[in-house]
Amino acid sequence: MLYSPGPILLALNLPLIGEFKLRWYGIAYALAFWVAYLVIAKLLKGKMKKPELLFDYLLLVFLAGLIGARLWFVALNWTYFAENPSEILAIWLGGQSIQGGVFLGVIAGFLLWLKEKENLPSFGDFADAIAPGLTLGQAVGRWGNFFNIEAFGSPTSLPWGLYVPAGQRPEAFLKDSFFHPTFAYESIYLVFMAGVSLLLPRFIKLKAGSVFALYVLLYSLGRFFLEMQRTDSLMLMGFPAAQGLALFFGVLALCVLVFLQIAPPPQTK
Repeated sequence: MLYSPGPILLALNLPLIGEFKLRWYGIAYALAFWVAYLVIAKLLKGKMKKPELLFDYLLLVFLAGLIGARLWFVALNWTYFAENPSEILAIWLGGQSIQGGVFLGVIAGFLLWLKEKENLPSFGDFADAIAPGLTLGQAVGRWGNFFNIEAFGSPTSLPWGLYVPAGQRPEAFLKDSFFHPTFAYESIYLVFMAGVSLLLPRFIKLKAGSVFALYVLLYSLGRFFLEMQRTDSLMLMGFPAAQGLALFFGVLALCVLVFLQIAPPPQTK
């Protein structure tokens, strides 16, 4: 069985700098960024005129992603946050939507690419290098949910079930103690996705941008089915918002992927 060390770590009074507390949720996010950066830097080695720009570029995209993830979560829980506005910025308590983060991160990434495109590969090639790093970063970041004891599924008696304290259980399952660790399932699936995105181009010739489109397609597919297991899905018009977004972005990514493969190559002068 899985027992989150979150409550114990909080009780230990983590190192303080003034009023600043070291949060394990934040550590997971920082580690996720570092993993993503290392992978992307490796894939782009020798392909950038100014490689020193990469860290700053990815940091800005990462921050945009954090903002997008939080904005989407707050928007879907506005009734609660309207009554508790002081918690809107409290991301260390959890409450991030990866889909919202990727959406705003892509927009920020494209705008930054337009500004620095003379020093970067084509946007398609750049996005393809980002996809595996982003996927592995998500796989690491998902374990922040382990420390916060959140993003779990329905009750289970399986040996890897996550123990959830009574105060954090859904009202419908107060008598149950162990739940599916859906965050762990997603993390494992993301590692599989990263393997696909790194290996597939070695066997199949893909057009620029295809790897990132494949990332969106595979993640949307996995998230759609994993959301069926979640007990804390954010709802939008009576339907799990994550499933709705997964369906929309999955179809869009499939269309883009097909278009990229059948579109004629650009003519060179």
